[in-house]
Amino acid sequence: MEELYQTVREQIKPVEAEIRGVIPPWLNGSLLRNGPAMYEVGPEAYKHWFDGLGMIQNFKVENGKVTYCSRYLRSQAFVRAEARRGIAYAEFGTPLPPDPCKNIFARFFSYFVPPERTDNCSINVVTMNGQTYASSDSPFLIGFDPSSLQALSEYNIRSDFPGPVRMFSMTPHPHEDEEGNVYNVAVSLKNGTRYNITQIPPRPSTPADTAPHPLQGVNVLSTFTPKNRLCYYHSFAMTPNYFVFIENPFVVNVWALLTMKMRGRSFHECMKWDNKQPSRFYVIDRKTGKVVAQYKTENFFSFHHVNAFETETDIIMDVCCYPDARIVYQYYLHHLRSKGEHEVSKGFPDPALRRYRLPIPKTASSSSWQRLPSYSDGRDYKVLYYGVELPQINYRFANGKPYRFMYGVGPHQRGDFLNQLIKVDVLGKEAKTWHERHCFPSEPVFVPAPGAETEDEGVIISSVVGVRGKKSFLLILDGRTFREVARATVTCPMAHSLHAFDIILEKLKKPDTDHLLTSCCFPKVTQSTESIQSDEEPPIVEITSASSSPRRRRILILCSIRKAFYFLITNLAIADLLISLLFTPMLFIYRVYAKAELIAYTPICEISLFLSMFSISLMYFVFPLLAYHRKDVMLRPQNPRLSLVQARLIVSIFWILCIVSAVFMVLMARNEFTSGDPSPKLYRCLLINQRLDTYAKVFLGYSATLYGLSIAFTAMIYLQIFCTLRTHLEGVNGSADERHTTKLCFWIAIVYTAFWTPFLLVQLAGIFGTYTELYFNLHGCSSAIGVLGSAVNPLLYAVMNPYYKTRMCDLFKRLTCRETAPTVTEEI
Repeated sequence: MEELYQTVREQIKPVEAEIRGVIPPWLNGSLLRNGPAMYEVGPEAYKHWFDGLGMIQNFKVENGKVTYCSRYLRSQAFVRAEARRGIAYAEFGTPLPPDPCKNIFARFFSYFVPPERTDNCSINVVTMNGQTYASSDSPFLIGFDPSSLQALSEYNIRSDFPGPVRMFSMTPHPHEDEEGNVYNVAVSLKNGTRYNITQIPPRPSTPADTAPHPLQGVNVLSTFTPKNRLCYYHSFAMTPNYFVFIENPFVVNVWALLTMKMRGRSFHECMKWDNKQPSRFYVIDRKTGKVVAQYKTENFFSFHHVNAFETETDIIMDVCCYPDARIVYQYYLHHLRSKGEHEVSKGFPDPALRRYRLPIPKTASSSSWQRLPSYSDGRDYKVLYYGVELPQINYRFANGKPYRFMYGVGPHQRGDFLNQLIKVDVLGKEAKTWHERHCFPSEPVFVPAPGAETEDEGVIISSVVGVRGKKSFLLILDGRTFREVARATVTCPMAHSLHAFDIILEKLKKPDTDHLLTSCCFPKVTQSTESIQSDEEPPIVEITSASSSPRRRRILILCSIRKAFYFLITNLAIADLLISLLFTPMLFIYRVYAKAELIAYTPICEISLFLSMFSISLMYFVFPLLAYHRKDVMLRPQNPRLSLVQARLIVSIFWILCIVSAVFMVLMARNEFTSGDPSPKLYRCLLINQRLDTYAKVFLGYSATLYGLSIAFTAMIYLQIFCTLRTHLEGVNGSADERHTTKLCFWIAIVYTAFWTPFLLVQLAGIFGTYTELYFNLHGCSSAIGVLGSAVNPLLYAVMNPYYKTRMCDLFKRLTCRETAPTVTEEI
């Protein structure tokens, strides 16, 4: 499978395909596909299939000939990634890597800046108000020319949505009614999480209006609140009178989402499957916008709805379902690339086409949660077919109405990836398939024939990617027989796209739009008719560890330790900054004006100092050691001359000091406090006797050594960065950013040393001197100043770093004035 998921070069100049068979003469237009195609940027790589940078592909069919071209979508995610030769935004399954141009201190401070949402619109192609847009689950829409595939404009629904409500995201699969109104589901976060049904009316034909805003005239028809927490959703259903929204228990952890940047998490890692919660159906009246019924059933996970229609008493809804959200893990690239095409789906459940029956409410509204009615076998659903995804129907003919045929992709046999096209007769209980060895078809698109009188009169179009020497081609199947009519083979590499297509046919009165569903599939050329088994669901193979060998266990243990270490360093760094900022003023007041009764507050200062030293040592010395072992470019040490032996020596010293620190902390907790007296014995001894016992001298000597090493190591790191950059810039006309960074590192080293040195001198003097009130005042002032130095450093960096200042200015402009989002061309 590795060959299927390689970065593909764009083919900007159209190339003519070799035709085999006869293309129907009435079939003229363009098939537009959208999906990920670039999985590596410089030395960095995306982790999930959904994350690759989007590419638009155009198959133009005209007078029996086919031409093919493709172009990467010039989103900001693409433009910035190309500029910095690395991943620029966090994606669904890929966290944002640290910037190699920043030192570790700058990276730490950047954790407190909320991550920007990616505009990598690599999911679907939709048309609104006469314009063509690339869309995804993000809040962005990118308009492009369907002929040249060049990006024209970019819109952000968070800032461009009219009215006081700001939408967080929209589905990439809107619906369109017969009048041309486009409907979608969006999430708003103001005053709590809300789901919103939106309507975009058709644009009146005005020749002067050449590029209308995609949200022109948008209305919010309905707003309702999640039962539990915000869930992941990808599509919804619509009938003539109702909208139906499914809330699956694949929920978003808001705290994890807010801290994903500092924890190095992706969006997927901020979600979890809540097996205790059911799946819920919201039925919304299209006329009033009210939720008129709410149903719950056994939990399941789904990407795509197939269709929904009304009977006299019920709403019938067909959905491609999974028993849980494990299927998302199947699409990680390391899994897809490491498995063969007959093994990639082993251990994961096949998608099942389920039919649910929702009673139409008799009252105007209903707020109570009701159980769905059961079928004869006792289940709330009926299985129509096993092993079908990326569903499509004859949208113009059957959307929101009773239908018979659906088309999709699925596995040819158990364990296969999606490598065959399927036509399912949901009434006749049979299916027809197309499969060809080493070929992977995309989501099928049904194109009705002009004047068609039956539901399946037309053709099926799918782009097919070949591997192991097979060439890629555009496949055209007869809608009725599901037999091959023609294929157009292209000579250039073609991307295996993820999600939906849109097709624009010049000979049809109304263009196909966003309703065309996503594609993550692949085909077969064997003609077969199968009986649909709906009595039993095939067993689901549980995911188990690949091996229980000692080596495997060691790897798992090391991975767990490394994960725990990253969690520890992140939280210690945060604790260090918070304690420095929150407690410095209080410490200063208490330590300067402290009398005997207030001396109990001094342990706060000791904890703050210890955390400062601990987090600094972790960030500057343990990270480089891991970088050497992993040979990770993103974790390389700030001092490139630091050898492995030096790194090991520094880390060894650090851990010895940490162990000794832990021992001292335990001894102080057990022996230094007496009941009824809040002040530690050490400080009582100093105030009363004005001298130290042996234990206290050892403790002060040790802490002075610890602080001295921390000061020296930190200053050394910054000075070495300064020397390295200065050497690099000698004889070179360096950029302004490089010169600023050089000065910045030097001044940070000076400031840090200046802030901490007085405290170190007072600490050392205390070992041999007498302990008067003057000494305690000096000790309090110097320690407070030292803690303040820990907090000043990130602020100093923020003020002096030109890149950060630019970012802050841009953010300030966005908050204070509302401007139209710049086009991609203008940004470049």
